[in-house]
Amino acid sequence: RHHVYCTVLKGARTITASAEMSNLASELERPGTNGSNRQAWGGFDGAAPPTGPAAGLGPNTPPNDAYEYETNETIHKKGCWYSFSTCIGRMWATRQMVQKEDREIYVRTTLRELVVYLIFLLILCILTFGMTSPTMYYFTNVLSGLFLDIKFPDSELTYRESALVIDFWTFVQNVMLDGLYWENWYDTAKTPTSPDDRNILYENRLLGIPRMRQLRVQNSSCTIPDDFQQAIRQCYGVYSPSIEDTEPFGPGNSTEWEYHTEEEMNGTSYWGQIAVYSGAGSYIVMPFYKTLV
Repeated sequence: RHHVYCTVLKGARTITASAEMSNLASELERPGTNGSNRQAWGGFDGAAPPTGPAAGLGPNTPPNDAYEYETNETIHKKGCWYSFSTCIGRMWATRQMVQKEDREIYVRTTLRELVVYLIFLLILCILTFGMTSPTMYYFTNVLSGLFLDIKFPDSELTYRESALVIDFWTFVQNVMLDGLYWENWYDTAKTPTSPDDRNILYENRLLGIPRMRQLRVQNSSCTIPDDFQQAIRQCYGVYSPSIEDTEPFGPGNSTEWEYHTEEEMNGTSYWGQIAVYSGAGSYIVMPFYKTLV
């Protein structure tokens, strides 16, 4: 190596320049030749390149392997699940969740809300009106009018207007029995119909035999104040399966006087206007002919 020092005087200042010249051609040869054991990517004497502070890296700088691992993790997080969750999040974003300063995003979100609402409205209409038909509507309307809108004999009441227990039994003995048993034709002579062809409204076949079921609640199902216990001896609360009366009543010698469980009756619960009624209770099977009732 040769060191050359030059001193230049310019005005009152002295500038010293130092240059180092090295004959690299004499020390380095082409990588892979036999003239030198030093590789182009290695350190001195074939050693590995320095790492850490010696290589100019800070103490907190991760190695190349960790950097590649973090890069792979980032790519993995932005895979299919990331795209799917981002798409769902953007689809359910509302106008209140975006910034109004960005008018483009605000308008796009508003249009997306409109499209989602139209899809919801379409599905609702299909589920509401797609399960019914005009024939089913007319059939239900005719049967409702047959049993619920016929006036009682010697009365102006219908089943919809009933408020007393005696009104219910009037409905059973007249309107319900006449609606279930069609034993005469509509001519003036009241010609009897064939026993094998007795249909409701002359066209609707009744599958099976009607069955009436009764559920009772216990007499102690509600609390009577102490001041009224001498005057009020009976108190029946609102129906609930937990307060069903399972004891026999009346003569207690047949199914209409005895309690039967839901499994014994092979019944199911019924959702009424007041409560959900279980499939248990006492029951009576209606006869095939009206004259046997």
